Amino acid sequence: MAGVFPWFLTGLLLASEPAPETRSALLERERAAKAAALKPPARSWPEALLYQIEDRYWAERLLNPPRGFFPWFGTFPSGAGLAAGPAFRHSNHHANLTLSSAASLRGYWETGARLALTSQTRTRVFGDVSVGRREHTQEAFYGLGPDSSRSDRTSYAFRATAVGASFGVAPSRRSALAASAEYLWLGQGRARGDDLRPIERRFDPADVPGLGANPDYLRVGLRAELDTTDLPFGPHFGGHYVASWDRFADRDAGSYSFQRYTLDLRQYVPLLGSTRTLALRGHLVSLAPDDGHAVPFYLMPTLGGPDALRGLRTYRLRDRNAVLLQAEYRWDLNGLLRAVLFYERGTVGPRLGELAGWHHDWGVGLRVGLLATVFARAEVALGGGEGTRVLLRFGNVF
Repeated sequence: MAGVFPWFLTGLLLASEPAPETRSALLERERAAKAAALKPPARSWPEALLYQIEDRYWAERLLNPPRGFFPWFGTFPSGAGLAAGPAFRHSNHHANLTLSSAASLRGYWETGARLALTSQTRTRVFGDVSVGRREHTQEAFYGLGPDSSRSDRTSYAFRATAVGASFGVAPSRRSALAASAEYLWLGQGRARGDDLRPIERRFDPADVPGLGANPDYLRVGLRAELDTTDLPFGPHFGGHYVASWDRFADRDAGSYSFQRYTLDLRQYVPLLGSTRTLALRGHLVSLAPDDGHAVPFYLMPTLGGPDALRGLRTYRLRDRNAVLLQAEYRWDLNGLLRAVLFYERGTVGPRLGELAGWHHDWGVGLRVGLLATVFARAEVALGGGEGTRVLLRFGNVF
């Protein structure tokens, strides 16, 4: 018995020890420890502030509220200068009434009212009626065609009053068809500014169609749209395609009637996940005057400026037809900043089948925003033949 007792005691001691931990149990315990130690990534104070603005919809409440007063920054072209004004909105589930006005430091101003209606049905029906007036005091004009010269720069004032309505249906979340009608009272005059050369000092009506003419127009139009992008602003993939036709009937002089055809095609291709995107755009505008009629120069499409051929000055090229090709390589540096490389090519001409004199530019940029929305952008454009162009703008290009 004395020899058996030590072995019995040793067996009891071994039985009381825990069994060795298996490898799978060890890995599971390590994963649980790592999960418990996880912390959200640290954000810099600007990034934290912008996320706070986004999460609490501060920007929408301030700049685009459903009702009440808010600041309005207008729809002015590049070169108008800093512009702002008051606006008021009242909306519900079926209608949205917006009253707005704004003025710029260079004397540009606009005011308007818009009542938008929508139906919450499976096939969404939408429509709106609007009235507005705007005046642009220092519009640039260099002449017509792709070979216009910077030395021919002149200026004129342009004003327009419009009353219109539109109606459309959205068969699906990604498509829409719309028809519109609008009556336009247009006018031109002498640009405001002592250092500006009036257009009449360099050009005459024989060279510039519509110079000195102020016809009234009845415009009717059709528009078709297909949007397969993932985001409404700054998409990473998908396409956005728009085609429209408009008929401008001269109700005054009877010699400036024409039709306008517009095609805007945008494609976004993701590269390396969702952090880098190749954005492509093709834009075409073609004006076809009636037999014996002309298109006023101030209604012709233009190229040049911060959104189209950034290496050229605003409104640098102008004619009845315009074609623009754009490509951007965008990559997200972090949650706030996006870097951009871009290339553009475009031209204008009197006939679509005889376009020549193509202009091009390229450059780099940096954009600030959150969740793909661009608040502001800074860009440097080269290669346009007009030196280095430094551009500071709000909003995206396309």
